[in-house]
Amino acid sequence: MNDPEVLTNAADPAAAVLAVVAYSAAATFFLLKPTIAAIVRAARTGEVGDGKIFVLPVERIVRIRTGEEDAAAVTPAAGVFA
Repeated sequence: MNDPEVLTNAADPAAAVLAVVAYSAAATFFLLKPTIAAIVRAARTGEVGDGKIFVLPVERIVRIRTGEEDAAAVTPAAGVFA
């Protein structure tokens, strides 16, 4: 795995911070735990900076391409997990 990019403040080169990466995902209630487990498996290195997962309620979802809303907009098509 590549080392994370280090950003420095030009005014204080000694103050280095790791680059921040944000990832957003939405899952129905039934896929929430497996989704979290997959992210944790992929992201965990055991080092400081592995990150955090914030679970927030989503009021409404609209899939732009089809106009599907709410659970239908995030639930995989039949057979995806078969």
